[in-house]
Amino acid sequence: MRLEDVSAVIRPRGQWEAVDLGFAMTRKLFPRLLAAWSLTVVPLWILLLGLSWVMPLGWVLTVIWWLKPIYDRVPLFIMSRSLFGATPTLREVLRAWPGMIFRRSLGVLFYRVPWLLVLPHFAWSRAVTATAIDLEQQRGKALNDRQQVLLRLAGGRVGGLMALCGLYETILVFALLTLGVTATGDPTGATGLMDAFVDMAFGKGEMEPWLKWTLVLGYLVSMTLVELFYVGGGFGIYLNCRTHLEGWDVEISFRRLAKRLQKAVTVLAFFACTAGASAIEIEKTASKEKAAIQEILKQPAFEIHKVKERKMTSDNDWDFSGGEWLASVGQILYYAILVGVVVWLAWLLYVNRHMFQRTGARTLQKPSAPLTIMGLDVTPESLPADILAAAMARWAAGDARGALSLLYRGSLSWLVNHAHLPVQEGDTENDCVRHTRKLVEPVRRDYFADLTGQWMLVAYAERDPAPTDMERLLQSWPFREQGGPQ
Repeated sequence: MRLEDVSAVIRPRGQWEAVDLGFAMTRKLFPRLLAAWSLTVVPLWILLLGLSWVMPLGWVLTVIWWLKPIYDRVPLFIMSRSLFGATPTLREVLRAWPGMIFRRSLGVLFYRVPWLLVLPHFAWSRAVTATAIDLEQQRGKALNDRQQVLLRLAGGRVGGLMALCGLYETILVFALLTLGVTATGDPTGATGLMDAFVDMAFGKGEMEPWLKWTLVLGYLVSMTLVELFYVGGGFGIYLNCRTHLEGWDVEISFRRLAKRLQKAVTVLAFFACTAGASAIEIEKTASKEKAAIQEILKQPAFEIHKVKERKMTSDNDWDFSGGEWLASVGQILYYAILVGVVVWLAWLLYVNRHMFQRTGARTLQKPSAPLTIMGLDVTPESLPADILAAAMARWAAGDARGALSLLYRGSLSWLVNHAHLPVQEGDTENDCVRHTRKLVEPVRRDYFADLTGQWMLVAYAERDPAPTDMERLLQSWPFREQGGPQ
């Protein structure tokens, strides 16, 4: 597994955002997924439907439903490899299909016991647990511990994904039933047609063959369309869990930075070797030339030249005879290149310093206070200097909504500007109540919860607070003090 080859943006996400990532992968690979499904799962369905000649059709459809975890291995096989840039061909899928059918199938299908009395968590977590079984190949206690860790991170989003996909599949089936009712002109409606189909499948009822097989085909088409996206959503949650557990985003950043730096190191090594080899060759050449010159100068005919050379040469002068000056120039170029590459590497590390910061560390910075929350302006400039007095004046004038609005906006402004609670612009009323649990004094926590309840009645139910409730809120408003968290 080469994380640097991953084709998706790997970063910590919320679980529903991870589901969106899985759906996006399914949409991108949908033609290949549908083709692989048609070449592997559909022939298996045809074989199973052939058993309807010797056993009730309803039991055959039950077996087809029971084998869903086996079908899911086909899109999972394609998506897991496409994520790392190795999208399998249809031939590779067909070659792996027998292994998908028989590999640990009995254990997986045993989990599909109705209502799953043996291992209940498989009923709602199949999208993640089956992915862990197929991709990580763990068994026994190791598998159980791994599933517990993944489900603790995934939370209830896995069950929500299953509920939504089950709802979509049911809607598609009834939509096709309604279409069948329209085509046949049956006044009993879709529900009556479903009852007739169930009676025919499990009992001794009668139904036109074309209508029976149209309903079966509609159910299989609905299962196909929804199951592909169900597997994609579960795979997205699984990727997000592993990103949180193993820091995939940080590892990918380091690997990509290492690949970029590797090029610089290669260039540096090339120049270093070239400069070193040049310097050695120049020194050898210079030594040979110098030795030849010395041999020539030893001859009597050149004795006078030897005396003149000694007069011209001094300890402080450079000797440019032969190739020594070339060796000096090579050494100067070598060190100049070395210093330049080191400076360039230091600049590159400084420019990319943000890649060494984990997402968790960046989120520790104190966020700036929002200007609006749920569309309400909570900046101190938008509120009167004496909020309580202004609220009392509006209440006395019969404006209950205006009075509660001032109290609620003033409370929110105190929470974000003085208590510095992490309230965000998109938070709901209940989110704000949860943030107040960080306050030490229970008086402010209880008051804000009471105020929020009264405000929601006014804002959404358009019910004015009772006079006693309003007087209590005005008399006990605890957000007039300034300072840090209380």
